Amino acid sequence: MAERMTDMRNGSILTIKLAASTKVEAGKMAALSTTGYGVEASDATTVSIVMGRWEETVDNSAGSNGDLLARCRTSREMLFKWDNHDTTGTGTIGMANLGAVCYVHDDMTVSVSTGTAAIKAGMALGLDDDGKVWVDHSVRA
Repeated sequence: MAERMTDMRNGSILTIKLAASTKVEAGKMAALSTTGYGVEASDATTVSIVMGRWEETVDNSAGSNGDLLARCRTSREMLFKWDNHDTTGTGTIGMANLGAVCYVHDDMTVSVSTGTAAIKAGMALGLDDDGKVWVDHSVRA
């Protein structure tokens, strides 16, 4: 097998696509909605997970999902970019899977499906335009 240079980046600041009709304010708790877009944290069934603290105020009140981005500070150190299992099947990691555990598919691919042995890779924290997934391996909740 061939070696590979896996992309990595500092995970302490994430750029998160904001939910439609949403304004986030600097200093408040940053969360992901159940659809994977950024919102302010609240005790609502539409909120999935707290990611950290908003670093800036961004107003996407007039926008659609993902129209604007906001920076969020986290306690994570390093993220690694892995291939997404596939682009259309049941194992594909999509926006709604951000903030959730992802699983090992093979030595360079992650999936939302548990596969045979249910080996946890970490938490899916980002989805690039190329379809690849940014994973925090320190989280295996």
